[in-house]
Amino acid sequence: MRPPTTYLRPPPGYGFRRPWHSRPEFYIPLALIVALGIAFAAYIFIMIADLETQAANFDLNKLEQMESASVILDRNGKIFGQIYVENRETVPYDQLPQDLINAGVAIEDAKFYQHHGYDLLGIVRATLKNLTAGHVRQGA
Repeated sequence: MRPPTTYLRPPPGYGFRRPWHSRPEFYIPLALIVALGIAFAAYIFIMIADLETQAANFDLNKLEQMESASVILDRNGKIFGQIYVENRETVPYDQLPQDLINAGVAIEDAKFYQHHGYDLLGIVRATLKNLTAGHVRQGA
C-alpha cells in the first residue's frame, strides 16, 4: 500500500529548486559587475586627480612665448622685412570677429553651449566607431 500523499512537500524525484535570488549563479555575475564598477570609479578618480595636478602645474605664460615673426625696420621706422619660422601675429580674443568664433565652435563642437565641457553621447559614439573600425577614426 502506498503512503498517503501530502501537499506540503513535493513527491519523490521532483527535486527541490532554490529560488533565483538564493543561487550562486546570480551572485557571481553581480559581484563581478560591482567589482568592475568600483574599479572603473577608482580609475576615473585617479585620472581626475592626475588631470587636476597637471592643470595646477600648467604655465599659461608659455602660450605667449610661441614663435612670432621678427620684424626688420628701415631707418625711417617702416617695415623692411620679416624673418619667421611661422608667420604668427598675436590677436587678443576680444578683437576676433564674432563670426570667426562662431565658425570655430560650429566646426569643433556643435553642442558646445549645451554641455559642461564634455559630451557624453559624443564620447560613446566615437568609442563605438573606433571599436568597430579597429583603429582611431574620430574623437569626441
